[in-house]
Amino acid sequence: MRGLILCAGALPILAVVSSAFAGGDNSYRLAGPVGSLQTNSFEWSWQGANLEGFRNAVTNPANFGPGGTFATPVQIVDLPAVDAANLALVDGFVSPWWSEGQSGPFQAAVVSFFLNGGDLFLLNDSSDRDGIATAIAAGLSTSASTGTASSGNTPLGNGPFGLAASVLQSGDTGQLSAAAITATGGFVGLTNAQGQITAAYWPEGAFGPNSGRLVIAADVDMIATTTANYTSLNDNARFALNSVAYLVPSPGALGLLAGAGLLAARRRR
Repeated sequence: MRGLILCAGALPILAVVSSAFAGGDNSYRLAGPVGSLQTNSFEWSWQGANLEGFRNAVTNPANFGPGGTFATPVQIVDLPAVDAANLALVDGFVSPWWSEGQSGPFQAAVVSFFLNGGDLFLLNDSSDRDGIATAIAAGLSTSASTGTASSGNTPLGNGPFGLAASVLQSGDTGQLSAAAITATGGFVGLTNAQGQITAAYWPEGAFGPNSGRLVIAADVDMIATTTANYTSLNDNARFALNSVAYLVPSPGALGLLAGAGLLAARRRR
């Protein structure tokens, strides 16, 4: 996970480590739980058909990688167990359409990963699928929304992959609490026609000095191929890729850290 140590006074200036990422190379490792950890509706799992387009898009070098829209490459990792040892090998974690009953045994490990610098992208359709979010902060529960299209500003609604002016929800649709977002140091990402918040984001350090970045989308369909077209990049696809770009540090940012005499190092558990 990303961490900075500043050397001052007579202390020696530390150099940037050879890789700022968990995998030991220059790619950002984005993980999710294997489908067997979600025992119903496999098509909505991290390895399921409805998230296949998202997985392919974030590993497409035309999207993420040198010469792509966002220069940092992304690798997909499937975690057979969501525990401290496996999470220590990745940079970000995606929670798919995961019921509280199934995510419950792993929530403490995910929250620890997040509070120690790991990034999270949580897809919460409803109040029974927001276990990780509510384990981070009680007010981050998901309630029902009207399901109308959403839009927003930088970084999720307008980012490296363009303007996402009409992001659709489908099926079980959700919204987040404005008061809870503000109270925890977060920001509104998208709102629908009724002013309901359908996506939000939190910068590093919002939940503690070492916490990572967080994005919550209040409906898995907001990034799934049920609504997102990753071939021609419709608004849902742009939102999804902008959200990943928010989590992933750019090589340019790492270069600035080096020039300032900062050490980009992983906070290990």
